[in-house]
Amino acid sequence: MNSDAVKMNEKLFFDYVNKRDTIAMEKWIDQYVAENFTNHSPLFDVPQNREGLKEMFYKLFQLFPDMTIKIEEMVFENNVLSFRHMIQENKNSDALMGMAMVKLRDGKIVDRWATTSSI
Repeated sequence: MNSDAVKMNEKLFFDYVNKRDTIAMEKWIDQYVAENFTNHSPLFDVPQNREGLKEMFYKLFQLFPDMTIKIEEMVFENNVLSFRHMIQENKNSDALMGMAMVKLRDGKIVDRWATTSSI
């Protein structure tokens, strides 16, 4: 897998999230997240599968309608993409820092781990 392509593709997903383009976001998940995907860090007690990932973002949109997620750094090695990101509820809110890792197999995400904390 090409490291730059993997990173650009993940950034594309967060562009969809930040624009609230839910149709593009769902298509992206259906195309790039494996059917046997496991989300090891789900929020809101959603299922740990691909549909639960969609549901998790919809719940985030409901709770934080002006939320943005900005990727700060990314590393791709041994089929694992790791990235640090900043999450803001709105332009005036304090940012939260998140760290995420996704494991890829055959070009699809099969596992996800994430954590968020105040800075």
